[in-house]
Amino acid sequence: MSEKNTYHVLLENIVKSIATKPEEVSVTKSVDERGVLLEVKTAPEDVPLIVGKQGRVIKKIRELVRMIALRERAFVNIRLIGEGNSSSTDTSTSTNTDLGSDLNI
Repeated sequence: MSEKNTYHVLLENIVKSIATKPEEVSVTKSVDERGVLLEVKTAPEDVPLIVGKQGRVIKKIRELVRMIALRERAFVNIRLIGEGNSSSTDTSTSTNTDLGSDLNI
């Protein structure tokens, strides 16, 4: 569909290194008026590993990916989905603010 950016590859590599079933990890990218959405699909048993205690792991992953995405002037959101479940685990936080406002752009 679309080419993989640096931040896309980074996210995929980080999640695969954490997951117990890296072959089941996939990252899809979609772009809309709100920015870039990266959906991470993984085995349901890997979701707690990627989220971490109190969401610390996914928050740090998000920080790293967003810092790299800023180089490409992209605003990135990450959604984590455990495949095999009827409901998704959406780890989007309410702190999704426009990073451009912090940079006075």
